[in-house]
Amino acid sequence: MSVATRWQLLPVIEKPVTEKPGIEKPQLRYRLLLFVLSPWLLFKVTKEAFAVRSGRFLLQRFGISFNKIEGRPVWIHCASVGEVNAARPLVNSIRQRLPEVPIVISTTTPTGASTVSRQAWGNVEHVYLPVDFYRPVCMALGSINPRALIIMETEIWPNLILGARKQKIPVLIANGRLSDRTLKAPDWLKLVYRQVLPQVSAILCKTDKDANGFKQLGANSDTVQTIGNIKFALPAYQPVACEVERQFWLAASTHEDEELQIFRALRDNPIADAALLIIAPRHPQRSEKIQQQILQCGIRYAVRSKSQLPDENTQVYLADTLGEMNQWLSAAKLVFVGGSLVPVGGHNLLEPAAAGVAVLSGKHVDNVLDEAELLTQSGAMQQVQSVEELIETAGKILSDSDLRKKMEKAGMQTVLKNADVLDHYMEQILPFIADA
Repeated sequence: MSVATRWQLLPVIEKPVTEKPGIEKPQLRYRLLLFVLSPWLLFKVTKEAFAVRSGRFLLQRFGISFNKIEGRPVWIHCASVGEVNAARPLVNSIRQRLPEVPIVISTTTPTGASTVSRQAWGNVEHVYLPVDFYRPVCMALGSINPRALIIMETEIWPNLILGARKQKIPVLIANGRLSDRTLKAPDWLKLVYRQVLPQVSAILCKTDKDANGFKQLGANSDTVQTIGNIKFALPAYQPVACEVERQFWLAASTHEDEELQIFRALRDNPIADAALLIIAPRHPQRSEKIQQQILQCGIRYAVRSKSQLPDENTQVYLADTLGEMNQWLSAAKLVFVGGSLVPVGGHNLLEPAAAGVAVLSGKHVDNVLDEAELLTQSGAMQQVQSVEELIETAGKILSDSDLRKKMEKAGMQTVLKNADVLDHYMEQILPFIADA
């Protein structure tokens, strides 16, 4: 980072705060914590910016270099890939109903940014959300000047919400959900939430449990509603041609250590009929490490980013590229959704179900608990407790076409049954964004 860039960043780092009218003690404590952490945050963001070679990431994460946007856009904040995917039906509906209104989507990760860019949305601009220092978020809000700020799912950033309300920008939470970790936050942080959540104009939740959680944290009861899971509002699935001709099963959105567990289990207990496994990791930049793990296990493999295709001897195909999930879903006989063998919390289970593919998941599904329960009860998904059970169950489903067809049908029916949830979301959101 150049000297000039460092001097640009200095004015936006949180300054020490002193108690003064208008700032209550819990907020002061929160801002003081950010001030103490600011050197580490500056280092962390700079390191990430160098890793992805993005000056825009560095500057925007500190509230600098936002373009002025005409027409007062709708600002939708999505933490990363999962939230961007959840927001897709919402973005499409806003564009359809209010085509003249621009949309800004913010993420905190480059993978989230890549997901936005692949959507080919017109009239949609991507930005990186500033770190939650008060001055940077206010600078971003002033530049973007949104008619409303819609926060997807779980992100409660106190300074962002308070800065928006100070500028008379309504804040909404869509597909709201709360983790046990948030509900068990330290008492001083709960006091911050109790001061911040009443500033949110509408909190539209996935489940009654989430709605009760927001009320417990201090949200006004009349602003909280249970609408349902917006992830059910998937666009009609469009299958695409798949370049892999062999029968295969897919492990999607896998995480650190998860792939290694699977490779070791496959080495010790190969699936019957030698079915090909395609691994699509959540973070494709981990490709080199994953390849080393495959080699350690003595497994024959091919790599997508090297323009290789699997042959009849390939056991694992590493799909380390972005934007090709539809290709794999179109031909997969079975999908294991990752982040669930390890305590990450799971990822989107509805996308493979909507594509008509049988679904497997591990036991760690805290992030998608209601989807997991619904799909399991309907017979569309089976949940396993260990990697050994995963391999055994995958083998059974791959060899039993009748069971597989029942799971495929159950998944599509479950998604279709809940597909009207988007209309209910738009009924609540439109009053805040139309004619602003």
